[in-house]
Amino acid sequence: MSLLNGYTFNNAHQFFSSVATTQGTDQRITGGAPTVTNGTFASTGVLTWTAITGSQVTNFVIYRHNSGASTGWRLVAFFDTSVTGLPVTPNGGNITLTWNASGIFTICDRNLKRDIRHVGQFVTVGLDVCRFKYEWDIVERIGFIAQDVEKKLPAAVASVEGIKVVDVAKVLATSEPRREVNWGDGWECNT
Repeated sequence: MSLLNGYTFNNAHQFFSSVATTQGTDQRITGGAPTVTNGTFASTGVLTWTAITGSQVTNFVIYRHNSGASTGWRLVAFFDTSVTGLPVTPNGGNITLTWNASGIFTICDRNLKRDIRHVGQFVTVGLDVCRFKYEWDIVERIGFIAQDVEKKLPAAVASVEGIKVVDVAKVLATSEPRREVNWGDGWECNT
């Protein structure tokens, strides 16, 4: 993972070699190795960049490092100033990143879901809440469709290898589910 300065996101950038101006030494997600459970990419690891100086850190990327050149290190996710704590101006101290306990991002791409049914709405934002199954799974789940979220809250959606993912924490921060979800179609929310 790399801290960045001045990089502008571009969907055409698929590899780390497209990213310029990294700061500090790249960090590996280790002690809470990344997992994907129920469509959510998560890690309990804490990353620390030590003695960072230089220009303001405006964003960071997660990439998959392999033994080859950076032209083969696939970009996984891009985070910018919509993340709490960015931008940050280095002062020679450490920069520490702790992941949100609910996960880093969730796969929400309509193209990977089936049996999609509307069951409610986040009223404040006007986002549909849906029941669905992932293409590879038989378990019914409740959540959002990335393409719908992107229309209302584009900063909460990213593309990972062409698959749309949602930072669900950003969506939930816009509304209070206990008060703001209109559970249509006979569904009830016991809160």
